[in-house]
Amino acid sequence: MLALFKYQFVTFSKLFKQGGYYYYDYKGARILVLNTNLYYNVNNAYGEFANPSDPAGQFEFMEYTLEQATKCADDKCFKTVHIATHIAPGVFERTPNFTWYRPEYNKRFLDITKKYASNIGWMIFGHHHTDTFHIVRDDAGLPVQTLLMAPSVTPWFSSLPGAGSNNPAFRIFDTYDTQGHAYKEITTYAVDLSRLNAGKQPEFAPLYSHTLEYQMPSLTPKDFDDLINRMLNDDNLFYKYIADQSPKIKDHFSNNAVLVDLNMPVEPYRYTVGTILLVAIRRLRSLLRLYEGQIVIRTLHRPAYSSHSLRETIPLTLFLAKVLGATVDDGGTVVGVDTLG
Repeated sequence: MLALFKYQFVTFSKLFKQGGYYYYDYKGARILVLNTNLYYNVNNAYGEFANPSDPAGQFEFMEYTLEQATKCADDKCFKTVHIATHIAPGVFERTPNFTWYRPEYNKRFLDITKKYASNIGWMIFGHHHTDTFHIVRDDAGLPVQTLLMAPSVTPWFSSLPGAGSNNPAFRIFDTYDTQGHAYKEITTYAVDLSRLNAGKQPEFAPLYSHTLEYQMPSLTPKDFDDLINRMLNDDNLFYKYIADQSPKIKDHFSNNAVLVDLNMPVEPYRYTVGTILLVAIRRLRSLLRLYEGQIVIRTLHRPAYSSHSLRETIPLTLFLAKVLGATVDDGGTVVGVDTLG
């Protein structure tokens, strides 16, 4: 009741001055433009927040807006709320077990998302500099929302482990209408810097469209969940995602892209033994592909300065390589990696 009185006649200007966030109404829907830099784990203003549990009252306003959407019964209000902001909650898939938000903010944002998923339409983010997505699941484990991260026009090279760099790119989201939740198509445009610097590609060009690239019948959370499941069992599809994610720069981080982070972005400490093993196997297979043609002992087992002899080390390495689907010659060199079946 207090929130209703507080926000019923709140203005764009007041919200923006209060915390750098605002809303606007467009064709029967309300769009929340949030300032998630407030939740950034390196935000030096954290110690100066008047209300650290809800900086600038943004969570309260977010919940108020979504709660009103659940009560909407006519065309004078808004049943659908779209969310656009810079930093997304969840794990940064290139640097496993790393979240951009402080843990308490990460949990609250995702709890709100799960609670009001049926009234939230599009959820669009940036910051990652990668062309990617995350699934948000309800308490039963069912996919209820998709967080879509747009790539960056900045060819960022981060110092974070595994982050790498990217060709400049951007996304266009084609939707059916503003009051629905579904996307008709998502198309990424990119510039290949190598070609650009050689004077061969002067402009952005279409890189791929989601439904065609990944053979998706539609672009609902369930469809993205199905895509993850297909990538778990299809190496070629997985590496297609790796190439699109950067976009088209593979060598810096292909062994660090973690499917499980797309699937479980909420709380990384919830990983089970099974998911940890899945990540380990996926990374080792990535290393095998990345270093195909090089000595296995140097990439999978012990460093070159190991005190163990080559004779002692290679049998274990060859066994591990065989389990991972690699073909190794008599000298211990990876000469091929089978598709995961």
